[in-house]
Amino acid sequence: MLETDSIDDIKEFLSALGKKLVAFSPEKIETVSEINENLKTNIDQIAHDFMIEKLNLLSKLPVISEEDPISISKPRPNKYWIIDPIDGTRSLVNGYQTYVCQVALIENAMPIMSVVYEPALNNFYHSIKGRGSYKNDQKLNSNPQKLPDSIIDNYPEPISSIKNLIENTSISKYLECGSIALKMCRVADMSADLFLKKTRVFDWDIAPAALIVQEMGGVVKTLSGNQILYEGNFKKDNLLVSANQSIHEYTLGKIKELNGFND
Repeated sequence: MLETDSIDDIKEFLSALGKKLVAFSPEKIETVSEINENLKTNIDQIAHDFMIEKLNLLSKLPVISEEDPISISKPRPNKYWIIDPIDGTRSLVNGYQTYVCQVALIENAMPIMSVVYEPALNNFYHSIKGRGSYKNDQKLNSNPQKLPDSIIDNYPEPISSIKNLIENTSISKYLECGSIALKMCRVADMSADLFLKKTRVFDWDIAPAALIVQEMGGVVKTLSGNQILYEGNFKKDNLLVSANQSIHEYTLGKIKELNGFND
């Protein structure tokens, strides 16, 4: 079986993992480390071990995981799985629903298949390169003529650069969401038109959802408008996710007008 034929198997084990996470008692969550905004807990490792076991049953491909420093330290193979067992750990720990479990298949530095699962609401997003994107098996489609009127970020109210953008563009609606990948998926399903991140992100944060956005007609690039390749350093300095090409170009233009969002 080709790895790209394993969507249903991946959904099955992510569903099982999601049930474990939803049922996990908050008092059993233990903080392992906390560096800047990056929170690591025992439940991250539990999710990692579960996903590794299931992926190893599907194929012999190597797996790169945020929770496995050894996998990150090795040279990248041409084809591999990349996983983020829990994207949005802080949301989960704090009792919010905006976290996901996600996996992507990478080949030649680009994702060719991905699944993002939102356990709290039982939403599945998936995509295979060249075959479109889906939410709960319903095809996602972009509106190519639409200009942005909504933006998504992880604060209760818009701050700094996002606030500046809202005050100087057609954007009037703001949505709050924890997980980076889930924010990207909200762009893919047109709940939001735009998501941008000025600070660093990692390949495991963005690769699965990036394919979903791109296959529905959206754009995932840097704030300078450059393509993102999943090779070399796992850290990417910034991110711009747009629901269509018009929104992407409009936002890049506004960034230039606002001198790169100087706060």
